Amino acid sequence: MMQALIYIAGATPRHILTVLALVLFQAGTASSQEDANKILGEWKNETADRKIQFYQDTDGTYAAKLSWINDENSDKKIGTIVVKKLQYQDGRYSKGLVYVPAQNVWLPCTVVVKNSNTLEITGGKGFFSKTRLWIR
Repeated sequence: MMQALIYIAGATPRHILTVLALVLFQAGTASSQEDANKILGEWKNETADRKIQFYQDTDGTYAAKLSWINDENSDKKIGTIVVKKLQYQDGRYSKGLVYVPAQNVWLPCTVVVKNSNTLEITGGKGFFSKTRLWIR
């Protein structure tokens, strides 16, 4: 049957394997992009007094900005970038930076999507790190 298909298509087995590999690669890439996009959307912190909006930046990395805060000075803070440069690889978001307003610094961070409604942002420097839980 395979020989008949090759003969009819006028292709060699090598051509068919190449086409098959490309089709499988495209399917894997689409699935990987879908997994990477699980971070997108709005998340609120554990105390529900602030929300961040994750989005994909123009360079293909992921970032988050403050979208809501329960604070009298919230107008000044809405839209502030709080996470930037996250790269998705092997099911993890890493090599990003998280903003720490109390210290006015950017620290290295990673993000792990635990499930469709929970993610953890871990930021730190050296031996010191802190993890915060965010929910949809």
